[in-house]
Amino acid sequence: MQPSTSVALNIADKGFPISVFNRTVSKVDETVARATEEGGLPLTGHHSPRDFVLSLSRPRSIIILVKVGPAVDQTISALSWFLEPRDAIIDGGNDWYEHTERRISEASSQGLLYLGMGVLGGEEGARRVPSLMPGGSRQAFDNVADILSKVAAQVDDGPCVTYVGPGGCGNFVKVVIYEAYDVLRKWTVQQAVELSVAAPTIVASLDCRYLSGLKEEREAASSVLEQARISNEALKASVGNVDKKRLIDDVRQALYASKIYSYAQGMNLFRAKSQEKGWNLNLGELARIWKEGDIIRARFLDRIKKAYDGMGTFLI
Repeated sequence: MQPSTSVALNIADKGFPISVFNRTVSKVDETVARATEEGGLPLTGHHSPRDFVLSLSRPRSIIILVKVGPAVDQTISALSWFLEPRDAIIDGGNDWYEHTERRISEASSQGLLYLGMGVLGGEEGARRVPSLMPGGSRQAFDNVADILSKVAAQVDDGPCVTYVGPGGCGNFVKVVIYEAYDVLRKWTVQQAVELSVAAPTIVASLDCRYLSGLKEEREAASSVLEQARISNEALKASVGNVDKKRLIDDVRQALYASKIYSYAQGMNLFRAKSQEKGWNLNLGELARIWKEGDIIRARFLDRIKKAYDGMGTFLI
C-alpha cells in the first residue's frame, strides 16, 4: 500500500470525509475500492484536478504525497489553477527544507497557505500510527489540527503530532531523523559541517555505507591481510576464556551509550539549526512525538523529554 493511500484511509477511518486524486486513474479506483472493503469509509475518488479541488469545502486543505522533486511542483501547479486565497497545501513528502521554504514563498504570493509535514512510520505506520511533524503556516496547521491529532499515533501524554514551527523546520527534523537511521543521503552530514556541530556517530554511519560499496578494495584488503588472521583454533580458545555474561552486558551498555550519542548529536543539530533560522524548536516536544509511530520509537525518548524539561536546550 502506498503512503498516500495509507494516509487517506487513516483519515477516513477516523470519520473525516476525504477526497482523493491521482493522475493515475487506476490508483484512485484502487483506493476507493479499498475504502469500500474496509467498511464503506467516507472516501470519494476524482479523476481530474478540477473535480478534486471543487469537491472540497472552503477553506480547503490538501495533503500532497508524491515523490520529492519536480513532481511536487508539478502537482502544486496543477492544483493551484483551482485553489483560492486561504486554501492550504500540506506537503507530506520528505523533501529538503529549503525546497519547502521556496514553496511557502510561492504559495504566499498567491494567497495560499503552506505546510511542509514530515510523516514517519512507513506505509503501515501511516495507515495506523504515524508520527507527524508539520511546519510552516500556523493557520494551515490550525485548520487541520483536529484531524491530525486523531490520525497520529497516540501515547500516554497525547497524540504524536505537534506544530514544529515556521518555515521548513518540519521537513528538516524529519529528514535528519530519517537519514540518521537509514543513511539515505548526505544532507544531514553536510548540515552538521556547515553548522559546526559534531556528529561523529552519524558521519560514521555514512562512511560505512561508502565502505560497503568498495567491494573490490575490500576483497583485495582481505587477501593481503589473510596471513594476519587468527586461526580458527586460536579464536575458539580465546572465546572459551570470555565471561559471556559480562560480554553480553558490556555490549548492551555499549549499545545504550551509542543511542545516547546518536540522539544527542541529532538534537544538537536541531538546536543549532533552530538558532540559525529562528525556529524556536521545542526539542523536548519533538522527543515526545517520536515515542510511537516512528522508526526510532522507544521508551528511551521519555528520558530525553524529561532531560530537556529539566535542563533546557542542552542534552549533552
